[in-house]
Amino acid sequence: MFEIGNIVYHIADELQEPRLVTGIVHRPHNVITYLVSQKDGETECYALELSSEKIVF
Repeated sequence: MFEIGNIVYHIADELQEPRLVTGIVHRPHNVITYLVSQKDGETECYALELSSEKIVF
């Protein structure tokens, strides 16, 4: 769904600050998570937590 280098937004982030996809993790049972970095570090997220577009609240 996302590729390394994509800019994404975490859907629960009220500020909608951009994050950079820095890695893709393949886990057992075909579970895929994404490593996304922002100024405060790197976090691991599921695809359903991310959007390629800003979410307007």
